[in-house]
Amino acid sequence: MPGSGTNCGSDRRTTGRALASVAVLLLVGPGSPGIAQDDSGDIFFNDYPESGRWFAGDGSLTGFFIEVQNGIVAGLYVGAGADGNNVWLNFSGALEPRFPDPERSNLQAGWQLVSDLYQITDGGCILFCIANDPTREPVVASVGQIRIEFVGRSRAEFRILENMLDEGSAMARPARPIAPLVFGVRVESFDPDRPLQAMPDLEGVWAVARSDTVTGADGNAASSSEKFHSDAGIVRLGPRMVERFDPEITDVGDPLVEVRHPIIDNTLDLLPENADVMCRFVKPPAPDAPNPPRCRIDFTLGPMISMEIDFHSISDARFNVLLFNDIAGTAGRLEFFRLNHD
Repeated sequence: MPGSGTNCGSDRRTTGRALASVAVLLLVGPGSPGIAQDDSGDIFFNDYPESGRWFAGDGSLTGFFIEVQNGIVAGLYVGAGADGNNVWLNFSGALEPRFPDPERSNLQAGWQLVSDLYQITDGGCILFCIANDPTREPVVASVGQIRIEFVGRSRAEFRILENMLDEGSAMARPARPIAPLVFGVRVESFDPDRPLQAMPDLEGVWAVARSDTVTGADGNAASSSEKFHSDAGIVRLGPRMVERFDPEITDVGDPLVEVRHPIIDNTLDLLPENADVMCRFVKPPAPDAPNPPRCRIDFTLGPMISMEIDFHSISDARFNVLLFNDIAGTAGRLEFFRLNHD
C-alpha cells in the first residue's frame, strides 16, 4: 500500500522483487493445524494470534492490521513519520515457537515473528489526485525490522529495529504491548490502569469443539495421531455477572473483581453442570507488577480435573479452555467459536 513521508531507507528495491520476497515467505509456513511438530511448534496448547486490527493502547493512535492463516502472518504497521505524515509499513513471515523460560527450555509459550519492514513510496494516487498526472514508479525500501512476541491469542509485545541513515547502523526502540481492537460486542476494562486487560462480554451462542490428547514429558501435547477423543456441540453463555470487592480490605492475591458467565444450553454434556466461565482479577503484590486475570471453568465436580483459561486467549470471537487430568496423564482442549459474529 502507498505510504507518505520521507523515505527512511537506502536499500531500494523494485515492487516486483518485494512482492516476490513476500511470495517466498508465504510458502514456508509450518505444518497443518492440530499437529504438534518439532519444526512448527505445539499448536495444541498455543493459539495462533487473533486476525484483525491491533492497537497500542497508549493514546498514540498507532496500530496494526494482522492476518494469520495456517501460521503465516501478513501485516501492516500504521503510524506516522517524523514529519507527521501517515506511514504504512508492510511485514510478513512464518510464526516461530516462543520459549521464554530458560529453566523450561522445551516448554513453548506462544509465538514470535521477525520480519523486515518495507515502506512503499510513490505509489498510485487514491486521494486528491491530479487529472492526467504522469504514472509514477512505486519504490519499495527496507526501513528496518520488527519483532513481535505473541504471549497469547490476544496479547503481544513488539519491538522495532530501525535502520539509520548515516552509518547503515540500527537503533532498537523499547518493546511496547499491543492487543486486538474489539468491536461488535461490549468491552470493559476492570482495571483502568491496564487498558490492554479489557475483557469482552462473552454472552451469546458458541460452537464448542473438544479434542483430547496425552501429554509428553516436556508438558507439550503429543502428536495428533495419539488423540483418543473428539466431540463438538453448542453452548450458550448467559449474561455477564460482576462482583466487586473493597480493595481497602483485600490482601495480595485476593479477588478485586470476579466476572462470571453461566453456561446454559450445554448440548452433548461437553461441560460440567452448573458451571460458569469465570475470570478473577486479583490484588497484585505491587502497583506495577504483572497481574493478568485468572480464568477458568468454575464448577463443583471433584478435584481430579481442572479447566483453565488463559486470559490472553480470550477474544471477542474465540477462546480456549485447557483440561488437565493429572491422574490419567491426559489433557484436553475446548475451542469456543462465537456464532454469527463474522
